[in-house]
Amino acid sequence: ACIHVPPPPPNQIVYAEFKKGFKLSSLYDPFWLYGTIKTTIVENDTATAAYSIEVDSIKPYTEE
Repeated sequence: ACIHVPPPPPNQIVYAEFKKGFKLSSLYDPFWLYGTIKTTIVENDTATAAYSIEVDSIKPYTEE
């Protein structure tokens, strides 16, 4: 999600969890996230998400 005010509605946000952790070199680099997505409400200081994904792997974005 973009960090702006107000945040997008919950149905436009996916909260991602990656157990291995992931170090970003830039906030603007896109990635493909692979895993299991489910409908779950996640609320934190940034926003509220209506979906979550348990990420199995992360790959740099490329047009396929």
